[in-house]
Amino acid sequence: MELIIKPLTRNAPAPSGFWGRLMICKMNVGHARMTAWAFGQIDLKTARTVVDIGCGGGKAVKRLASLAPEAVVYGVDRSPLCVERAVRENRKSVAAGRVVIRSGSAGALPFPDGSVDVATAVETVYFWEDWQAAFRDVRRVLKPGGIFAVVCDMVDDDGAGPAHYREVTRLIEMRIPNPVQLERELADAGFTRVIIYRHPEEKWLCAVGMK
Repeated sequence: MELIIKPLTRNAPAPSGFWGRLMICKMNVGHARMTAWAFGQIDLKTARTVVDIGCGGGKAVKRLASLAPEAVVYGVDRSPLCVERAVRENRKSVAAGRVVIRSGSAGALPFPDGSVDVATAVETVYFWEDWQAAFRDVRRVLKPGGIFAVVCDMVDDDGAGPAHYREVTRLIEMRIPNPVQLERELADAGFTRVIIYRHPEEKWLCAVGMK
């Protein structure tokens, strides 16, 4: 089993090759329930431009397009394999101009200042090298009143750091968010009215900051 887990897990930050394809399938399936819950915490009906940062296989992009019927939804990922898979997952909406998938990364988003209504990041902040730089860049592209939703399954509630996730963190470098710290980081990046939502039964977290 470990022969499978190691290469699969190491592909999480930027999927590529055979193991990357398996990881994308795993993420598309495994994140579905959490993504549905998290997107239920934000108002998408009036959004005109939505960006999913670290879009992976594109399932979250597809859900955003259904929840924001008047919006153009962008998916951004640094992995060429994820870009390819996300385009295929959303091929009808891509052809209709409702979904656009681009290569890009947190901290260097390919969008003009003040052009985005809603930005989301599902199960990806773990791998962002500089949270402050990335959060400030997200804030840069948001319109006044725009919102940014950070969604996580792995959460460091008691400050024990990676100890609870040793099997994962021994394989890849990642930062497990503590809710208080995450709220502070978003506030320090200039977001106001930061709200932390928690699922009543799962460990899921959805942190929403407004510009």
